[in-house]
Amino acid sequence: MATKTDATTNADEDELKAVKTVTVKNIAKGPRGLHAKNGHVLLESGQSIGNLEVAEGEIRSAESTGHFVISRDNKPIDADDKKADDEKAAS
Repeated sequence: MATKTDATTNADEDELKAVKTVTVKNIAKGPRGLHAKNGHVLLESGQSIGNLEVAEGEIRSAESTGHFVISRDNKPIDADDKKADDEKAAS
């Protein structure tokens, strides 16, 4: 019989594996990569790519690096999006 902790862990794991279609922009000064559903994707500095299928866990990991801006609604990312995000975080 599964315990509540096991069930919670399985639900968390399922959430992290869930694939989302996103737009990703590399805001780092050099090339950076992330793992998409179909393999590794390398983005040059300033490059963005849409309709990218990425697992939720990889999205969270990529966001935590500070190298990427990720649009979860798969809309194009403006050059000022990172600046707006930084201002929100500072307030």
